[in-house]
Amino acid sequence: MRVTRLAVALAAVIAGGYTFPGLRSLEFMGTHRYAGIPAPVYIVAALFLAADKPTTATGAQFQRFVVQMWGHQRPGGTPPTADELKEYAITAGMPGDVAARISEGGSAVNVKEMDSTNFEYLYEIDSMNAGTPTVYDLNKGEKLDIYDNDWLNKLMQT
Repeated sequence: MRVTRLAVALAAVIAGGYTFPGLRSLEFMGTHRYAGIPAPVYIVAALFLAADKPTTATGAQFQRFVVQMWGHQRPGGTPPTADELKEYAITAGMPGDVAARISEGGSAVNVKEMDSTNFEYLYEIDSMNAGTPTVYDLNKGEKLDIYDNDWLNKLMQT
């Protein structure tokens, strides 16, 4: 199944109310570390800062920030710097105070705990390949093989 056909099929089952996606915040992959924290967790900290309650950012600005970060990934390369994250926030239309908080490298969550919990949940699902993306069939209680071209049809049959 081509990606474009899969995207159309997935959009149809979501629109029909048959399933829904659960985006985990650690979808940003990378092997680099900042102060002992994996780069994906560092980037997720920026996402939580952008969405933290005291922020004045709107949902649309937040989504544009996510798109900016996703679009600037460098697979196999270095993750964005604090200054780059700030630039993405500004480009996304985030208020200046939010962009400043992001570039300061703070966190609205305990990122080490979040990283540990995320790994534990993925490990429970598959101790041999505890990573993302993971598609889990809640009805059957099993992980689906996303490399099987028919995985979406199998999910819809449960």
